[in-house]
Amino acid sequence: MKLKHTKTVVIGATKGERTIVNSNLFTRGIDHDFFIYGCTLPSKSKKEREVNIYELEGIGTFTQIYQKMCNSDELKQSVLTQDQILEFVETHQGELQQNGLGNFFLIRNDGKFYVVSVYYATRTDLSVSIYQFSDPHIWNAGRYRFIL
Repeated sequence: MKLKHTKTVVIGATKGERTIVNSNLFTRGIDHDFFIYGCTLPSKSKKEREVNIYELEGIGTFTQIYQKMCNSDELKQSVLTQDQILEFVETHQGELQQNGLGNFFLIRNDGKFYVVSVYYATRTDLSVSIYQFSDPHIWNAGRYRFIL
């Protein structure tokens, strides 16, 4: 499995107040699993930071893909807050995959990792889903972006 670095962008500073479940950005829907997994609370403020965008050029589960990109310490540093994800979506919409293809962001809640998928359900309407890090689904090459 290969991951191709495509770009580095900057996410502005965030206050940590916004959450995905309270956002107006996702006009086509918000996955109910955010509530099931307890991923509904605000976070701490964060300074401006760079994030890297990778395109998947192989196949693998989230665990395989993220372990290929990061060791365990780097994985913890790659986590974004929900407010940072919203900031990315608002300021870097042109970097999101189109046509229903996933753009994956790593979050952490109560010590557990989750993967948030932001995607265009239609040409203009965004949707958002959440997956457990251990989800066994195998993701295919050329269709997905990982932002961390």
